[in-house]
Amino acid sequence: SFYVVSTVFIYPVVAKYMLSTTVMITFSCFSGVLVLTEPIIVYLFENLTNTAPELVWFVLVLLNGTRVSSTMIAFNANFLLTNNTIPMKLRGRGNGVSMAAASFAKMLAPASGALLFAWSIKAVNDIPTHKSPFDWHFVFILDGLLMFAVALMVYMLMPRSANHPLEKEYVEHKPVAAQMKSKEGKEYTSIQVG
Repeated sequence: SFYVVSTVFIYPVVAKYMLSTTVMITFSCFSGVLVLTEPIIVYLFENLTNTAPELVWFVLVLLNGTRVSSTMIAFNANFLLTNNTIPMKLRGRGNGVSMAAASFAKMLAPASGALLFAWSIKAVNDIPTHKSPFDWHFVFILDGLLMFAVALMVYMLMPRSANHPLEKEYVEHKPVAAQMKSKEGKEYTSIQVG
């Protein structure tokens, strides 16, 4: 539901007031901050308050949902930037490569994240073998840093011209009428778009 809300309702409003590169940078950074906040929230609830676990889960789900929405807004801006920077004749190939890379990352991230998380919580005789920041916080820190790296790459490498579509590159299609004869010899007018 966070995906749908962010894509259908939030992104169009944000895109109306911000350039695509600004959306990508802002919401990538916001996602990075939110993912770094998750372990802090758990620490605060575990150590500073006597709060019901239900409240902890409610706060974490709300925080994670906001992070997912923020990431989706940045991802939608990525699609627009892709279309604005690739010539029309190469756009299908560019979107295909972009989607293949995104799908590969979606496949790789859970597997590598699970391995890193398992490594970070490794313990011998119930004694953790890794100290902070390489304990269970490590995956969150890495994810947050990756989001900041995306924002930095867009800021440094993406030309500002990417905020606007390429020059008019469409071919004007004008209807052309042609007199044709059917196999039976009857004349008719065919309208072709050329």
